[in-house]
Amino acid sequence: MIVVKADAEKNTLNVTTTGVVSLDDKRKILKKFQEEMPILQDGFILVHDISKFRLYNDDYYQIYKAIHELFDEIKPSQVIRIVGTARETLAKFAKFDLQNGIENVHFVPDEEAAENLLNSIGDS
Repeated sequence: MIVVKADAEKNTLNVTTTGVVSLDDKRKILKKFQEEMPILQDGFILVHDISKFRLYNDDYYQIYKAIHELFDEIKPSQVIRIVGTARETLAKFAKFDLQNGIENVHFVPDEEAAENLLNSIGDS
């Protein structure tokens, strides 16, 4: 399951992925992003919580590639991935980010660290 919520005031796109995702969910997931993104400005910060995401198969790769293609018009200036203790998830997303040219990616262990990083980015 994926929850997507944009915050216009902070110019952040908050995404939480839990459980497993499949290609059957792709259209619904892309629609969620398309509904939330119009309130954001170029240079938004993507905060993606994958700490409870379970990599069941490689469907996630095709889904997230399609999501990042939505960022052609407005792009995130930073990506914060909350990974928890899931080493495999961290490794797969680090590889995904590298292969897809996604820059300024930060991996943090929990929401508190993500909030601290957001605050430090906002202060700079």
